Amino acid sequence: MGRVKQGIPFPLGVNETAGGLQFAIHVLYAKTCCLLLFEKGDVKAKTTVDMTQFRTGTVYSVCFEKKRFSDFDGFEYLYEVDGKLVIDPYATKLTGREMWGRLTEGAVQRGVIYDQAFDWQQDTPPHIKYSDLYVYQLHVRGFTKHASSKVNQKGTFAGLKEKIPYIKDLGMNALLLLPCYDFDEQVIKEEIAMFEPVDKPKLNFWGYAQPAFYFAPKASYAANKENPQLEMKEMIQEIHANRMEVIMDMHFSEDTNVYLIIDCLRFWNLCYHVDGFRLNDNVVPVEIIAKDPVLGNVKLLSSYWSEDKHSLDTSYGQARSVAEYNEGFLMDARRFLKSDEGQVRAFISRTKRNPKNIAVINYITSINGFTLKDLVSYDIKHNEENGEKDRDGTDYNYSWNCGKEGETKNKQVLALRQKQIKNALLILYLSQGTPMLLAGDEFGNSQKGNNNPYCQDNTISWLNWNQRKENEETYVFVKELIAFRKAHPILHTQEELTGMDYISCGSPDISFHGTKAWYVDDSNYSRLLAVMLNGDYQKLPCGSKDDSFYIAYNMHWEAHSFDLPKLIKGRVWRLKWDTSLNTMLDNGEMEVLENQRNYLIKPRSVVVLCGTESK
Repeated sequence: MGRVKQGIPFPLGVNETAGGLQFAIHVLYAKTCCLLLFEKGDVKAKTTVDMTQFRTGTVYSVCFEKKRFSDFDGFEYLYEVDGKLVIDPYATKLTGREMWGRLTEGAVQRGVIYDQAFDWQQDTPPHIKYSDLYVYQLHVRGFTKHASSKVNQKGTFAGLKEKIPYIKDLGMNALLLLPCYDFDEQVIKEEIAMFEPVDKPKLNFWGYAQPAFYFAPKASYAANKENPQLEMKEMIQEIHANRMEVIMDMHFSEDTNVYLIIDCLRFWNLCYHVDGFRLNDNVVPVEIIAKDPVLGNVKLLSSYWSEDKHSLDTSYGQARSVAEYNEGFLMDARRFLKSDEGQVRAFISRTKRNPKNIAVINYITSINGFTLKDLVSYDIKHNEENGEKDRDGTDYNYSWNCGKEGETKNKQVLALRQKQIKNALLILYLSQGTPMLLAGDEFGNSQKGNNNPYCQDNTISWLNWNQRKENEETYVFVKELIAFRKAHPILHTQEELTGMDYISCGSPDISFHGTKAWYVDDSNYSRLLAVMLNGDYQKLPCGSKDDSFYIAYNMHWEAHSFDLPKLIKGRVWRLKWDTSLNTMLDNGEMEVLENQRNYLIKPRSVVVLCGTESK
């Protein structure tokens, strides 16, 4: 195989260097370390290299002089550490897990050496500002695995690539992908055995599982089993070509070395052009990651950031790179939606929250919990099929079934559920911050009340695309709502609105109202709020001022008449949406209100008025 010499400590993994092809691994408290090289599929190693003498600190490294990836292309490798076989944690390709849910028959998991070159052509990351971002959370396998997806390669990166036109047409420009690096989906949870016998491993469908190999795309998510790396790169390249971004959910285990985490994020950004990451900050030192020079303009999503530590130099056009991703908006928005008392004050904070230095990801549903349809169809979780006696999953759903638990043919209940779905979508997309939608919510996807389907690799978790025909009204509503938000910059400002009239136009950029204009009722018993956004503070691309908007939320079970704020001369209030009206979204001319002084809002309804020129 050629002459070998001591390598350099970094980079770890298998890399081409000026001196040749290097293998390096970090091992704590080891007495011996050997590199084993196998020809593809062979049981016996073709070459064994004792690396024990090639050690720097706790890194064992060896370099094959004047060798390149092409000289070892297709070879498999393992390390033997103190007599135990170890897979390289930096392996960028693995054997043995090409088939979803099981090890390939007769295969052994090993790292694979291959030429990583890829022609990215003119691929350029979009670098979309958070204020212009529309996030779509999905599971690579579940998104297209159902027969109704009508893609050629179901449940794969290639299948997702086929759906890019649909996602773009919907209005999304960022995909948040659940774990799509290599992980062991065959997991037995010890507590399951306490409730019932476990005959076979449960599948961890979501991917928050261990062991995991964070540098390797999941081969079972690829149609091209020989080259999942190529398929994933082609998918990302196509996503970028459509001016959309890719954000990966990276869930590191508690014992993961911080340097491996940094190397991993750099790898996905540099080698796969990934635009951002969602990180579990109970393990990842996010403040350190955010200061990494290589990851300086990469989007980083975490449950919490210290705003004081992330000041921006706006004079150089510096954009926010970090974003807060937690359930704060979800909980407050859901409780306000279902008419809980004492929620007005919290909702005011959520609907305007948009810090200067830290972006905020808003969502009402996510992979963990009810879908949007289930949120308005179930009072309690129904996780019996998970095999844990319905003890798994959160009990705090803040949901309401609208009068009947689960599926029903009651027309009044169905009508109320449809209205509540629209109310929820308006709450999400008419709040400041960056909105995120769970894939399938746009066409009424249901998980039958299961709020923790982590182990359901079946029709519970697979999107049934036939539901779009049944819920076309919801789909059209989402699509038009996103387009409407994009068209009006006052609905998605780059910085938090102040609540002050700092341009002396007669009213502040954002103001809050009750049934009486300019007076908020945030008492414990209040279940209503109106928000006015003044378009004079934002300009349209053509240079003219944006329209103003009055968004009234009546979450009470009784109707209320809202006094309307008076507009400046020459402008009138026009009706855009009233969710109590059982009609499809009207794309035509908005109707001028006959009564410009007040508007009667039906129970549990949202009304959106546009303040436009009278002509």
